[in-house]
Amino acid sequence: MEHPDLSFRCAACKTQLSATAEYAQELVLTCPTCKAQNEVHLLPAFFQEQELQRAAALQAEEESSCFFHPQSRAEQVCENCGRFLCPVCAIAMDHKTLCPQCLEKAVCGKKTVRFQQDFPLYDSMALSLSIFALVVFWLAPIFMPVAGYFIFRHWRTPHGILPRRRWRFVLAGIFSLLSIALFLLVLFALIMDF
Repeated sequence: MEHPDLSFRCAACKTQLSATAEYAQELVLTCPTCKAQNEVHLLPAFFQEQELQRAAALQAEEESSCFFHPQSRAEQVCENCGRFLCPVCAIAMDHKTLCPQCLEKAVCGKKTVRFQQDFPLYDSMALSLSIFALVVFWLAPIFMPVAGYFIFRHWRTPHGILPRRRWRFVLAGIFSLLSIALFLLVLFALIMDF
């Protein structure tokens, strides 16, 4: 493998500096203009094969792209969060493949986020409860508050990987109000009869 040419700017005078990268992770370059010492630290990924450094272009539309580099073909999946990764972003750690964000969370000691595969459909639950309360209106005082809880508590809760509209929550609210109105109307009619 050839040693690639490196191009840098001097930190002091911004003069263009160049060097040939050998298998050293640290280089010290002296600026010919201002004689300043410039330290260059190369990451180990720099010395990987040229194919791994350069992200491959997508070959077909059926291929997935990297989450962090949409123009690059995904070759691995982060085992923690499920993101598709190109070879540049895939980091092998403890026999697991991680993305840069999950690695950062692990290094900083933060709790890592697991990929959530199933989401409760609170909007459908609220709609079902409100329809049931409308059909069986004498149970409206029980089901209407539960449907209202789902509506107000989970209005902004993610409903899945693909977004869902909130029309089910709105319809559940309308049906809940109708069921409580029907309950009160029947209760009022029963009281007036006695």
